[in-house]
Amino acid sequence: MTAVARKILSEQIVEKIKDYILEHGLGPGDRLPTEQEFAELSGVSRTCVREATKALSFLGIIHSVSKQGVTVAHLDIKRAMEYMSFHFALNDYPKEQILRTRLTIELGSLPQSMKNIANDHDLFEKLHQISQEIVQSQTVDEFIRADQAFHQTLLEASKIEPLIAFNEILQVFFKRFRDEISQTQWQEGKKSHEKIIKVLKERNINTAKLLLRRHFGYYLALYEKS
Repeated sequence: MTAVARKILSEQIVEKIKDYILEHGLGPGDRLPTEQEFAELSGVSRTCVREATKALSFLGIIHSVSKQGVTVAHLDIKRAMEYMSFHFALNDYPKEQILRTRLTIELGSLPQSMKNIANDHDLFEKLHQISQEIVQSQTVDEFIRADQAFHQTLLEASKIEPLIAFNEILQVFFKRFRDEISQTQWQEGKKSHEKIIKVLKERNINTAKLLLRRHFGYYLALYEKS
């Protein structure tokens, strides 16, 4: 069997293992069939199954220990998102898709972030401090670092773990759009962050969403046809 054929076959086994986990309702710590048992069930060599389990283990989906068997892992979603972020960085995804993804996630998290910011003065102060760093930034790189920290903290304020994990993917936005930040956008960006957290503290979600959309206005103007 050629290396390419074996790779394709091992990818099929990956899908079978994932299907097995879902079909049997398995959770973290539950034991899976052995590599030999999977090989017999699938009618493939144990080598193919081993390649599949190595791939799933690398992704943190299963935990495989020599002579101890295979179990479902306690998934580290942040780790998984880090790998996805690298995938986004390597592939030339349209910038419009990256922009829309980031905007959709941030808008979706705003109601919960608003609730937590209104009830947590320390959280508000943290965002306020970052917004001041943005205002005081002297270079585009300083602005981007502070802007990145602001949006990360704003998303973390929601305390919605799956959305927070997507933060790793969102970092692609800052890297891919750096060269397109004009002097005008930089200066306008300095003004908008404090307005956003102010209306969130006041529990004015509609205005907060409007301000966030305007915050992305420069990029939206580049890619939206209407």
